[in-house]
Amino acid sequence: VIGWGYNLCCLYGQQTPPPDTLSSVKSIAAGYSHSLALKTDGTVISWGYPAALPPARINNINAIAANINYSLLLSSNGTVKVYGMPHYELATVPTSLNGVIAIAAGEMHALALRKDGTVVAWGNNSYGQSSVPINLNRVVAIAAGMHFSVALKDDGTLIGWGRNDSGQLPPSGTNARFTPTRIPTGTPASP
Repeated sequence: VIGWGYNLCCLYGQQTPPPDTLSSVKSIAAGYSHSLALKTDGTVISWGYPAALPPARINNINAIAANINYSLLLSSNGTVKVYGMPHYELATVPTSLNGVIAIAAGEMHALALRKDGTVVAWGNNSYGQSSVPINLNRVVAIAAGMHFSVALKDDGTLIGWGRNDSGQLPPSGTNARFTPTRIPTGTPASP
């Protein structure tokens, strides 16, 4: 794991991984002032702003997500936990939430994808970002932005809800059949 970018004048160290060796990492997540790494053995390693971090070395985790000052962790039993200093509406995970296979962290809202293809959202809803469209099903992937949410259905259709004042949301029923492009090692990213 390599970090770069703003390091808050070295106060929090969110771009610098912990000194111990991080090997066998399968996913990473970056919040505003902290970072997370999920290892293949289900262990979570975190560094950066202490108030935003989950407890040290959590085990049995399948997925991670992070945003402003909080972390979301999806355990191997399909339950979700919120750590750090989330917005007060986000702090309490819905009690009926189970069977989760994916998570996404917005600025002040969160999403969970259940194994039955349905989506649950909670947290701030000032722009409708936590109001999952009625009858949304067959979802295979989710993403959360600052004040909006997006779901990818199994037929390749993108569905978005929430704030759309800058074109954040896909047009209704947008087909999302993208072909991934392999970027050669050492190729700089486009702006």
